[in-house]
Amino acid sequence: MNKLFKLLAALFAASSITFAAVGISGFADLSYDDGDQNIELDEIELRLSLDAEGPVTGNANLSMGEAGDVTLEQAYVDYALTSGATVTVGQFESTLGFDAYDADGLIANGAGLSVTGDVYDQGVRYTTGNLAVTVGESVNLAGDDNLDGDNHVVEVSYSKAVNDQLNAFVGFRSNEATGNDIFNAYVTYDVGALTLIGEVFQDDNDDTDGNQIAAVYGYSDNSSITVRSASTEDVNGTIDTNTIAHATALTDDLAFIIDVTETDGDTVQGQGGTNTTLELLYTF
Repeated sequence: MNKLFKLLAALFAASSITFAAVGISGFADLSYDDGDQNIELDEIELRLSLDAEGPVTGNANLSMGEAGDVTLEQAYVDYALTSGATVTVGQFESTLGFDAYDADGLIANGAGLSVTGDVYDQGVRYTTGNLAVTVGESVNLAGDDNLDGDNHVVEVSYSKAVNDQLNAFVGFRSNEATGNDIFNAYVTYDVGALTLIGEVFQDDNDDTDGNQIAAVYGYSDNSSITVRSASTEDVNGTIDTNTIAHATALTDDLAFIIDVTETDGDTVQGQGGTNTTLELLYTF
């Protein structure tokens, strides 16, 4: 992690950056599920955005989980080139996977698929148009260190709005340390208030593949319903999940989500069945 801060500090010093404004946003996520019957503060995340009077902007995300530990999830600067491309330097999320890393970007209480295991990368990303290329190292946030081995990562992804309704994404990620070569693709299709989603991924190293289909229907200005079916298969067997979730915006910044998920499969080991989660999500 020290290498990251030294790199960012050097970039700031070399560029003589003066930030004109600091933006603060984030969320707090509180939930209760009928499995452990506990009310838990799942995560509080603080996001800082630094806006410079020029081509450079910065972002940092701090997260506090159930245990109360504070983790630096992302810290990076973006440099806008005159060609229209952007160079990102620092620590950031993978571009792979339809499901967001954080609660305020999910279509239900949890993700349908874990394509990359929610890893973060330290390195450089070059984005031009719909194409993003990343070169760096994966980060183990739990251990606050890089993963063991020659942990070089190369990731290439391409997204495109085919038309006003259809959006498509395809990406590939290779990790030298783990030997994981991950292929991921998904599409979304909008029909009025209805969004249809389909996604697949395959990891050649550990013979893991998964798929999900979902539909999100916003039936009013402040309420929506999600139906999703997901499946992941590896050498140990298959896990299937079926979810129905209802989200209501109680206010502009407070949402209430009811998530009912049924889990079944070869590797569930007695933890299957139906689980109901009640979630309050506050965004700021």
